[in-house]
Amino acid sequence: MAASTSNEPPCWCARAVFSAELLAAVPPFARGKACICARCVMASEQAGASAKAPGDADGSPAAAHRELPAVTLRPMTDDDIPMLHDWLARPHIARWWRGDAQRQATLDETRAQYRREVLAKERVTPYIAMLGDDPIGYAQSYVALGCGGGWWEDETDPGVRGIDQSLARPELLDKGLGTKLASALVELLFSDPEVTTIQTDPSPDNPRAIRCYEKAGFRKVRTVTTPDGLAVYMVRTRLSGDQSR
Repeated sequence: MAASTSNEPPCWCARAVFSAELLAAVPPFARGKACICARCVMASEQAGASAKAPGDADGSPAAAHRELPAVTLRPMTDDDIPMLHDWLARPHIARWWRGDAQRQATLDETRAQYRREVLAKERVTPYIAMLGDDPIGYAQSYVALGCGGGWWEDETDPGVRGIDQSLARPELLDKGLGTKLASALVELLFSDPEVTTIQTDPSPDNPRAIRCYEKAGFRKVRTVTTPDGLAVYMVRTRLSGDQSR
């Protein structure tokens, strides 16, 4: 890790703890000059955790992930669309995100649907989730009122935002990263004082997503019928710690 000599905030790696094995794997010419990426940290910790007995406290999932950087969000650009196109066709995403239609979509079709100017007209804001410098997922928020297509036709509150999210790689699942992503999106949206409520609608057949949102503070309200089929309608209202800016 190279020491920072600028006025910029220190890199996440300056606060992380690296195993001796991982540090030893850094080539000599890069030591003291280059950062170890979050993906390498995750792979190293997975290997270390799997080598420990199930009852070993240091091998617990919480211990394995405690030094990972926070999940952050950056605006998606049109340059990200080829990457997004690849992600959306992956089975663990396509199963819950438009299914066969998305798997069979061409890059031009994905580009036509996800260009920022197209999404802006639909009042959808797209994001890329980052783990350090590693893009790990897609998220979007949208204005629920008047979103059309048979969605949320009974909504009357202009401050309600809907969200959707997916992690890019199956090996990222079941590590708490989805909850970190949802929490980061909630924090970002509630920084706008006009946002009153955040909602999401996972499939009732997707317990992983439901648990993820519950851990991020969402509560199940009811099962609803949407244009995509049955969904669990979940909401997150402002809490005392949710500060608008």
